[in-house]
Parts: sequence; C-alpha cells; structure tokens
Amino acid sequence: MTEYLFVYGTLIDRHFTGGLLGHEITSYSETLPGYKKVGLNIVESTDDEVFGVAYEVTNADLRILDVYEGVKDKHYKKIDVVLESGENAIAYQLV
Repeated sequence: MTEYLFVYGTLIDRHFTGGLLGHEITSYSETLPGYKKVGLNIVESTDDEVFGVAYEVTNADLRILDVYEGVKDKHYKKIDVVLESGENAIAYQLV
C-alpha cells in the first residue's frame, strides 16, 4: 500500500532518502498548514505552515525510515497530518 510521508528536515533530500531506502523515490513540494518548525521538530500552530516534501512510500519504506528516525527508541513518533493539497500523510515529530 502506498502512503504519503511529509518531511521537513534531513529526509527532504530525495537522493539521501533514496539511498536509505535503496531505490529512487517519488517526491513533490508540499506545505503542511497549522504547524511551524521549531529546531528539529514541528509543533501545532494555527497561523503557520511548514514547507517540505511529500514522498510516496510503502510500508516497507516506512519501516526503514522508522529505524532511521528512531521511532522504536522514542526519538520521533509518527503523526497523521493533512497537507495543503488535501492529501492525508504521515509526518515524524519529536517525542
């Protein structure tokens, strides 16, 4: 199943992310309304937006990226977001 992942930091470089995944990845510029970037994190903020990239990812891709982002070790968690385009996506947020 293909999902969308919104990224706003290191993973925004599709060559880097593709290298982690071992394959090229489809991406497009996207905006996340209702959040602002604070350091390495995104936090809810009604009047702000975060510019980034949306990737089309598979469940296998997400498992690899979860390890990179330290989800199991509770460094980041996955949250559900709605992008400016109206697409539902997942984003990583610091714990």
